[in-house]
Amino acid sequence: MSSSTAPRRRPSDGKGEAIPDPSSGRAVATMKVFDVPTDYRTFATDLPTEPSGNVRIAESKKKPGYYLMEGVRGYELYQTRHPMKERLLKIDGQTWMTDDPLHNEGMKALAEKSRGRVLVAGLGLGLVTDALLKNPEVESVTTVERNEQVIELVHPHFPSIVKERLTIEHEDFWKFVEITQEPYDTVICDLYVVSRAGRTDDQPYPPAIGRYFLQRAYPKSDVWVWGMRDPSANPAVEPVSGEYLEMVRAMREGQ
Repeated sequence: MSSSTAPRRRPSDGKGEAIPDPSSGRAVATMKVFDVPTDYRTFATDLPTEPSGNVRIAESKKKPGYYLMEGVRGYELYQTRHPMKERLLKIDGQTWMTDDPLHNEGMKALAEKSRGRVLVAGLGLGLVTDALLKNPEVESVTTVERNEQVIELVHPHFPSIVKERLTIEHEDFWKFVEITQEPYDTVICDLYVVSRAGRTDDQPYPPAIGRYFLQRAYPKSDVWVWGMRDPSANPAVEPVSGEYLEMVRAMREGQ
């Protein structure tokens, strides 16, 4: 998720707290679990916590327990056996992105499926941009971010050795798509809901509609949309089990 649009409301416990221990239920105990290493780190771990305008990077801790992984890399849950440090991108006090294993592994998986010249919607905590720059199959990365303070906080921390392959555009992503004629081999829409440039009501569209717009704009590109459960549109995810979907449904009903 990035600061380029409204935040995604994910199926969760609603408070960022650990879900009940899956080992207590026969069905959930069969789920594939990502085990978080003790030395868990991401690109965002060392970003500065000093605010820039209305933007800041906050640090939080997740308690030991199980959390939703939503099929990323085939995992349905992740487990941390120790308090886990987490970085949060906050704008006007509202969380727009986190670097928990769900998002960090998801962004890395998207980057691994990318090639050539890559266009990215939203800088956020820099997770997908960093992962793309580590992929030798990626020729260049253009990341479009409309919040100048986010750029000021994150951009300086990319290593200088890769910056020659990176362009950060300070612009609304959908406006950039409308006015730019540059071709791209891969487009990553790291947003959950998307808004079409020029709409006065800023009404968000579902991810599938955003992908449709991008496929029309870039018919020869691979278009990946984070937030979709379809692996052909979001190669970071794999199908999840019926037990997992039932658990998420029960959690939603309990909110």
